This record gives sequence, structure tokens and C-alpha cells, in this order.
Amino acid sequence: MSQEVLARAHELSRTIVAALEAGDWQIAADVSKERAPLLMSLAAGQSEENLAMIREIQAMNAVIIEKAREARDMCSSRFSEARRGIEAARLYRKTQRLR
Repeated sequence: MSQEVLARAHELSRTIVAALEAGDWQIAADVSKERAPLLMSLAAGQSEENLAMIREIQAMNAVIIEKAREARDMCSSRFSEARRGIEAARLYRKTQRLR
């Protein structure tokens, strides 16, 4: 992998993290699609400089994964709350019909 391609992958990784911190999941997803082929082209035998940059990308990936987990958990929690509310409303309507 050339230094320029790795630098671009690093830049895109920073962009993804920034987008997630801003809550812009669409931009993060779009940039991820551009970054994926660059990361897939990684090969063994990298220079020490490239390995340092790859480690930084890996650290950013850990942040990306954590933010995705947090968002998933939040969505799951909100979904569960909404289902409980719907069930409570359904039960309320059912008891009102029994009167």
C-alpha cells in the first residue's frame, strides 16, 4: 500500500470519527464505503511509519465500534420504551372497553 493511500485511509478514519461525534451517521456511512477498499488493500510487510499509521487507524476503529454500540443500545432502549408504551395504551383501551 502506498503512503498516499494509507494517508487517505487515515484521513477518512478521522472524518468518520468526527461525523459520529457530531451524530451524522449518514456521512459516517458514506465515508466508510470510500474507506473500506483502501483498508482491504493492506498487505503484510509495511514500513514502521505505515505500521504506526495503521495502529492509529485501528485505534480510531475502536472508537467507531464503541460509538456504534452506544447508538445501537440507545436505539434498542428507545424501541423497548416505545413498545412498553404501546402495550400500556393497548391495555388501557382494552380495560376501557370492559366498562
